[in-house]
Amino acid sequence: MKRINWIIQSNLIDDKTFEELKKAVTADNASYQEVYVIPFSDGLDIQYNCDVINIFYGTTTLIMNASKVEEYCNGIFFDNQRFQMKKYLDEWENSMLNCDGKVLTISEFVKERHSDNEEFFIRPNDDTKPFSGYVTNFTDFKEKAAWADGQGAVAITIYNRSTTPHFYNDSEIF
Repeated sequence: MKRINWIIQSNLIDDKTFEELKKAVTADNASYQEVYVIPFSDGLDIQYNCDVINIFYGTTTLIMNASKVEEYCNGIFFDNQRFQMKKYLDEWENSMLNCDGKVLTISEFVKERHSDNEEFFIRPNDDTKPFSGYVTNFTDFKEKAAWADGQGAVAITIYNRSTTPHFYNDSEIF
């Protein structure tokens, strides 16, 4: 039976988590390879060993670039159809922290009626992160969203900060 080798992204992960992950891998008699991935780059600099089962662990950039190489695909656990906020909300409903979030296209959202200073947390529906989530008011979002009209607007998840009682200023959504 082939041994398991983890290809672990070494940057953009906190040191404690990285060390604990390496300990867990070696405790399971598996090996690992550390890789440095430049965010939003189009390539990978790894030495791939076909004699082991390689499993990838890292950011979206690592996973998306690895998924372009056929021999890497067996070690990638990513399915864009299932890794979406809409799917999470549909499946887990009230178990989600922000279960009252809505998934809309950008053009649908900007056509809604909201007060100019009403605040929202905006994040992409896809887990491929075409943009980072952020808090904005309705007017600022409409101004920033103008670029998306001609680009086949992506779906976004909307959390209204004023009507979501469990959404706090220091909340992070993962």
